[in-house]
Amino acid sequence: MSLRTLPTLPLLRLALFVLLLGAADSLRAELPTLPTLRLSVLQFGTAHWELDHLERHGLDEAAGFDLDVRLVANLPASRIAVSSGDVHGAVVDLTWAQARHAAGQSYRYLPYSSQMGDVLAPPGQPFATSKTCAASASAWRAAPTARAGC
Repeated sequence: MSLRTLPTLPLLRLALFVLLLGAADSLRAELPTLPTLRLSVLQFGTAHWELDHLERHGLDEAAGFDLDVRLVANLPASRIAVSSGDVHGAVVDLTWAQARHAAGQSYRYLPYSSQMGDVLAPPGQPFATSKTCAASASAWRAAPTARAGC
């Protein structure tokens, strides 16, 4: 090798690297992208833990979508994210979804858990107690319309 060809060798390597990088980038652009599902959840709690598990183990991509979890500090922030369209869904309560429906903004509500929450009411309201409801649980299963009292 002569001294005149030595300085051009790094330039050739650089040119080859740039060509390969451009080819790899164009190949990447041709790969199909997965649809993205954006969800808003509290930064703590079960929903965040479960979604984090899905992401870390690649279960979202295995199911054919890319999960994008947006963490929020409180429930009102999650509700705002859904209302603004920034996310596709959030863990919110049924009463909020019903209030939005009454206001003309219907959302699809999917129960997140089989566990029912407590209903809070001021003292003196005519609600049945949980003991009364538990005593008639077998009647509820037989006749779902009998639940109106609890």
